[in-house]
Amino acid sequence: MVDRANRLPVSDLRLSGWQIVLIAAAVTLFALATVMAGVASGLLVWAPTTDRLLLTALTAVFVPSIFEELVFRLPLLFTLHRARIAAVIWATAGFSLWHIVEGTTFLSAAAEWFLDPVFLVITLMFGGLTTMITLMTRRLWPAILLHWAMVVAWKQLLGGPSFLGTA
Repeated sequence: MVDRANRLPVSDLRLSGWQIVLIAAAVTLFALATVMAGVASGLLVWAPTTDRLLLTALTAVFVPSIFEELVFRLPLLFTLHRARIAAVIWATAGFSLWHIVEGTTFLSAAAEWFLDPVFLVITLMFGGLTTMITLMTRRLWPAILLHWAMVVAWKQLLGGPSFLGTA
């Protein structure tokens, strides 16, 4: 199933200039909105660190980036047009709600962040952004790469917690 979603090489990915500008603008606006809301609420603080950088970067590739994008964005690539709205809702709202499930069950150490209303709005916006990118590119890798970069930046630059070794 994943193989079908990524069958064409990157060179076959053809985006118009407007699509590229739209994606770049959406990513930039998301980053600005996230930092502004996060700093204003106290959820994010400028706290660069190199502690566990390699471990964080390697771990973030698989969990959450690949895992969550497979669960929430892969269905977008296989839905029929008439089911697309349900897939978009799943990919966007389901992604945000997933963080509530994580914070209240098996990743309770994350509850302080994952149940924060600002964090949930950020995850909803991010779910929408990665959904848009997946639909425009018809690929998972751009969303996976963006998800990975966001998690690493959050944990290594913006005071995000490390849940490595946490149950």
